[in-house]
Amino acid sequence: MRDEKGRFVSATAQNLLIHSAELEKRAQELILAENEPPVWLKDVVVHFAAALGITPEEFGSRIRIQHPTPNDPVLLVDDKSVISWI
Repeated sequence: MRDEKGRFVSATAQNLLIHSAELEKRAQELILAENEPPVWLKDVVVHFAAALGITPEEFGSRIRIQHPTPNDPVLLVDDKSVISWI
């Protein structure tokens, strides 16, 4: 398989690119629900999901943002706090 520049891309690499793009899409959907999210938040969510091996299909059930108070959002992975920001 070849990419848009004509370079050979293995099936594994192609699957990783598709997986990464789907994770970014899911993260963007999560971020859009936030009020004034920081610019870096989508990247953090995608990196955590990829590092933990979370598939796009699992994303919605394993990653969420919770607001214990309106000013204290927390990123949760498997219902465990990973990062918070103000």
